[in-house]
Amino acid sequence: MENKNKVLWFADQPGWAYNLMYNNIVPYLKHKYDFSIRFLSDPITVLAEEKYVDIIMANNLKMLDYIKYEDKAIRRIDSFRVFRNSDGVEDYSMFDSALKDKFVVVTNNALGDIAKRLTKNVFLIQNGLNLSIFKPKEVEKKNFTVGFVGNISFVDGVEYKGYHFVLQAARDLGVDLRVRSFRPAPYLSMPDFYRSLNCFVLPSQGEGCSNVTAEALACGIPVIITKV
Repeated sequence: MENKNKVLWFADQPGWAYNLMYNNIVPYLKHKYDFSIRFLSDPITVLAEEKYVDIIMANNLKMLDYIKYEDKAIRRIDSFRVFRNSDGVEDYSMFDSALKDKFVVVTNNALGDIAKRLTKNVFLIQNGLNLSIFKPKEVEKKNFTVGFVGNISFVDGVEYKGYHFVLQAARDLGVDLRVRSFRPAPYLSMPDFYRSLNCFVLPSQGEGCSNVTAEALACGIPVIITKV
C-alpha cells in the first residue's frame, strides 16, 4: 500500500473561502495525499497534530503564528492586504523572516514579484473554479437587482469588503440588493444566487483573486469591482 504524504490544511472559518477551496481540491488529490483540515478557532488542535503531518498549508501568513514546525509550512499569499502594518501602510518587510528561503504559493504575478525578493521557491497557482456548478442559466428577473457576497464585519477597524458602499448605492439608486454574508451560505446554492442578479458588486479595499467575483462571471453576471 502506497504511503501518502499527510497534508494539514489550515483554514480561517468553516464554510468560508479556504474551506471551500479545500472541498474542491481534495477530490482531485486524495489519491496522492492524506488530507485533514483544521481552523483558526481551534489552534490547539493544529499545534497537537502538526508534528505528525508532512505538509502544512498556511493559507494566510498570519496563521504562521500558530505553527511550530514552520519548515513544514507552505505559505500561501493571495492579497496585498497582509503586507499592511497597523497604520494601514504597505510594509513588505513585515514577513521577511517568514518567507526567506521558504516555499510560497501566490495567486498572481504581482504577489510573486514580492515573494521572489526572499525565496526562489515561488509557485503561481491561481484560484480554480468548478465550471460544472458555476455556469450561465437564464432566469426571469422582475426588478433590477445587485448582489454582494462577503464579510461585512470590521477587521482592525476597517471594513475591507466595502459592503457599506454597496448598501448606500443601492439605496440611492432605488435598486434591490441581495446579500450573502452574515453566515456562510450552502455552496451549491450560490449559482442560483448569482443568476438572480443583474449585476454583482464587490468594492473591496484589499483583494487577491476573489472567488466570488469569478463565480459571478462564470454564471454570466456582469461585475463591478475595485482595482485592488
